[in-house]
Amino acid sequence: MENSVFANEVIKDVLKSFWDERGKGARYRTTLVGLEYFQEKYQDSLIKNDWRSTAEAVIEALKKEQIISDASLDESERVVKVYFKGCMLENIDKKLLDSGMPIICCPCANVVMHYVDKIFGKDSELVSSEMKEDGCEITLGVMGTKE
Repeated sequence: MENSVFANEVIKDVLKSFWDERGKGARYRTTLVGLEYFQEKYQDSLIKNDWRSTAEAVIEALKKEQIISDASLDESERVVKVYFKGCMLENIDKKLLDSGMPIICCPCANVVMHYVDKIFGKDSELVSSEMKEDGCEITLGVMGTKE
């Protein structure tokens, strides 16, 4: 077995165990997963003049790190949808969904939320994360005013 396959299985097992222990509450305990790497490597360089430019800078960093192959943004009122394609964690999510467990942790969404929240000064919330035919769609509830 490849090391990356084993690592993915371990991550899946940890998430499943956490879900079994906490249920839906597990989602609110995983909002920092994936942040430390970006905070150390990029610090505040991904923070731009507005939320959209900041989110786009984060997406470019995720692509540069080969975590995703592409992404796009859609927004309306206080909701931001991000469509991630080619995510390296997609197989883990698919296995968890096949076992009947919802997606409780999206490190890519966490990184987007963290940096966008720096613009607003308030905490956003991961409303949903869904697998689509060609990737993952996350919905963020954004606090503050998007300008």
